[in-house]
Amino acid sequence: MSKSIASLFKKSGSQLGLDDQSSEILVQNLNASVMPLCVGSPFTAEEGETDDFRIIEFVLDCSGSMEGVEQELRAAFNDVVIPGLLGGAADQVGAIRIGGLKFNGQVSRLWQGGFLPVTQLPPLTAKEYKTSGSTALHKAVLDAVTDMTGFALQIAQKTGTNPECVLVCMSDGANNMPPDDTDGVFQVLSKLSPELVTTVFIGFETFENVDFRAVARALGFRDIAHSKADPGETKDDQRRRFRHLMKVFSGSLVSRTSSSMAGSKPAANGSTGFWTN
Repeated sequence: MSKSIASLFKKSGSQLGLDDQSSEILVQNLNASVMPLCVGSPFTAEEGETDDFRIIEFVLDCSGSMEGVEQELRAAFNDVVIPGLLGGAADQVGAIRIGGLKFNGQVSRLWQGGFLPVTQLPPLTAKEYKTSGSTALHKAVLDAVTDMTGFALQIAQKTGTNPECVLVCMSDGANNMPPDDTDGVFQVLSKLSPELVTTVFIGFETFENVDFRAVARALGFRDIAHSKADPGETKDDQRRRFRHLMKVFSGSLVSRTSSSMAGSKPAANGSTGFWTN
């Protein structure tokens, strides 16, 4: 499988905007830990007939510097992100798959790896997301984009349609693990087609006092947002803003799935802590 995905990067990476150099960076990043992630669950018959294939990849910072916002991030994911994804308009049916990585000094899988149907996305628990250790932000973003684009090219090969992709990193922007520089990540993210790939960095303020906006720009993220709310935003406003931030959701999710929302139970105090002042 590694040879076939490497070949796809070399032969078809340009479909996503990659050039020879950025494709080679991703080929070199294929390894035993990344390779098992470049897969997803089969499409249903209904999904398989659509030309609206979508991939969403989350990269969650669980390093020690995120300890002060650990509960905030979990609540954000469960009370805003998941319901937000499931609350989109029902004007068309899309084949949507969600993947995720978490990182401290090491990069590891969320939800046993691979890409799940959006309706099967489980809540983010304290067992799944617990902060500790150092921070391999640059490595995690590179692994995530390798994972996401590798799966996207496989979908394109099988369906004849390039899927739309979204990469979402939630972090304070700190990095203290190799690679130290951002060049390799930037060379990839900056080449990805803006028509097919949305890159979003949601920044958190922690004791590290990192300028996460500057870090996100250096990594090549195009859309950068603060984790705090705009004044007067309701929870529904936050979910709607999240969909708009990620662009691809506003007209493409199926609202009938909202009856089976995973992780939609609000936090005990009724507040997400996400996008709030």
